[in-house]
Amino acid sequence: MKLNLITIPVDSQEKGADDLRAKLGGEFGGYFDGLTKSSYAMTGSEDSISLPLDLVRRQLPALGNLQGASKEKAEKNLITMAARLEHDPLRQDEVNKIIGEKLGHKQQVVKRAVRAKNRTMRIERRQREQQAAVQKCRASRDGRGEFLVLPSDEDTTFSETAGALYPLLKKTGRFYRQDRCVCTVHQARDKYVLNEVTPDELRSRTERLGVTQMRYGIINFEKKLVQSNMKHDEAKVLLKVGR
Repeated sequence: MKLNLITIPVDSQEKGADDLRAKLGGEFGGYFDGLTKSSYAMTGSEDSISLPLDLVRRQLPALGNLQGASKEKAEKNLITMAARLEHDPLRQDEVNKIIGEKLGHKQQVVKRAVRAKNRTMRIERRQREQQAAVQKCRASRDGRGEFLVLPSDEDTTFSETAGALYPLLKKTGRFYRQDRCVCTVHQARDKYVLNEVTPDELRSRTERLGVTQMRYGIINFEKKLVQSNMKHDEAKVLLKVGR
């Protein structure tokens, strides 16, 4: 069975067949026949990268006519497409040039926007992977217990671990954090004394929280959360991470 994709020019105010039919009335049939003749014939060899790029190439004449919200939407979509092509530099460069030439942006600005989007996508992907791994680990324990995911290369940053750890520590009371100084409060006779927390004290306090400390590891070629303990050097960094 042959499949053809019929595309409406992106600079058209009408974005769907029903909108076009309502506007054109009796002329809709002839206009739609013209779109059919220029439709994209699927071959079955397309993938998630080649197909969107081929469709963008067909829209090049119309891209330069976009304004306002339509232009902003095209910019966001094309920047996302370029970010997803980080491992295909030739195609990424092609999309970058389309953004620059058709939407009026300098290449330096385009590349900076693509890098920023790529960082955001990596963070979102890592967060999804973390959430799935935690849920899988919690399911294996019948939903019991809380987890603290320790730093592990690109999978969990120190900021992410600190963001989960310090609220738990504050609930224990007499634990304060001001800028990058982490202290505990102790009463000495008629006054209170602030004592700076050392890395070993942080490790000990974390263990007493009763949460299971985990970190990512590769087991049988699959990334999984495995039980672990906070290292001394990790504690030193966590004490300095600003939240």
